[in-house]
Amino acid sequence: MATPHEEMAQLIFDVLSSKGHQILMYDEKGNQVFDPQKSNRLWSKNEKLMVHLGYTKGKPPKPLVTFYTSDVTDSKRFNDIKFTLKKHNPWDFSFDTEHFAGALEPRKEYRDW
Repeated sequence: MATPHEEMAQLIFDVLSSKGHQILMYDEKGNQVFDPQKSNRLWSKNEKLMVHLGYTKGKPPKPLVTFYTSDVTDSKRFNDIKFTLKKHNPWDFSFDTEHFAGALEPRKEYRDW
């Protein structure tokens, strides 16, 4: 049986894919993976958007989805993605958004595009 993180990663992949995003996925060690359920970072090349799966710092930790957006991320498309994921969230994930000035790019160790 899949964990909540694996199921959320699959849902994120499905939502982004259904909207035509080109997606790169990485595991917690920074290795590129091709199975969404093995990823904890999903990059949308189209929107310069990263989605990270982690945990809150509270006690007890709660599953967390953090969106990293940039100046070139289309806010309407991003809000649609975020709304869809929140609506289909049976695992009680928290959601957070971080914004970066400029165009968000993967760190050098993740870059392969």
